[in-house]
Order: sequence, then C-alpha cells, then structure tokens
Amino acid sequence: TAPAVPEVAPAANATIDPDEIVAEMNGKKLIRKDLEEMVDVFVKKQSIPAEQMNAAKDYFRKGIVREFLFNNMIKDSAAKDGIKISDEEITAKTKEFDERMKKRSGMTLQKAFESSPLGAEKAKQQFIDMMLIEKYIKTAVIDKIEVTKEEIDKVINDVKEANKKAEEANAKIDGEVKAAEAKIKEIADK
Repeated sequence: TAPAVPEVAPAANATIDPDEIVAEMNGKKLIRKDLEEMVDVFVKKQSIPAEQMNAAKDYFRKGIVREFLFNNMIKDSAAKDGIKISDEEITAKTKEFDERMKKRSGMTLQKAFESSPLGAEKAKQQFIDMMLIEKYIKTAVIDKIEVTKEEIDKVINDVKEANKKAEEANAKIDGEVKAAEAKIKEIADK
C-alpha cells in the first residue's frame, strides 16, 4: 500500500525553501524546486482560470507526489525481486513505440522525448521506469494469477444467467409496451 500523500502545498505567504524535501521514500527524495517545476509544466499545458490556479496547483502537486511514491515503491520492489529492464527490452519497446507513433503522428519516440516539457532525459527515464513497473506488475502479480476451469465456467454461467434474466425482463417490458400500445389504439379508435 502506498503511503498517504502528505500536504504538499506551500503555506500561504510562507517563504518557500526550494530545497525542502516534500516526499521521501527509501532514500529517494522529491524536493520542492523539482516539484514546483513539474507543477509549472502541467499548469502551462492547461487553460486554468486565475481564481482556480491555487487549487489546480495543489491538485497537480498531490498527483506528482503520489506518482513519485508509487513509482519508487514499485521500482524498489522490482529491484528487491531482481527484476530489471535490459538494453534489448528498451530497444524492442522503443522500436514498437516508434512504429505506433509514426503511424499515428509521424513522430518518433526520440522526438517525443525531445519535445517533452520535462526534457528529453526525464521523459526517457519515465519511459524506462514505466517499462520496469509494467514488467514488475506482470511478473509479481499477473503471472501469478491462477484461474481454474471451474472458475471460468462459473463466470460464463453467471453471465448467461444474468443475460437470460435481462432477456426475460426485456420480453416482459416488450409485452407491456405492446399491451399499452393496443390500449392506446383502442382508446383512440373509440
């Protein structure tokens, strides 16, 4: 479970220490100036009315801190379990994304990194971090899920039963609608 996100908004009229540690997990620190820099990047991408700016910045701060804590928790767990991303995996995933992006927008992944408001290095590191997180979740969670034939059959039967009940309810409603239409026609004829 990820720890609760601490209050991260600077106090009103407070002197902000750019080196203040806003969040820390297993020796990794998120300092105020980096947090505020990322918040500014997100705020600039949005059309936020002036009267909502403080609330928006607070929202982005909390999201960034939450992501920092979650990502570091998962990355530390992956390291503990010996899960790593190889150069071959990075090359393969980069090629896969390049092909997808070229089809959609004509842009390469490297160009996307270079155009990132966070900078090319941070964007590339986020890409690699997400690969690691996906690999860890697949290895530590998804690959360990075992589903028996009986469980699959139960779900299928439950869906069939629910569909049957829905069809019966719909048939009843259709019958009521037809009866009501007949009554309306009868009254209109009279």
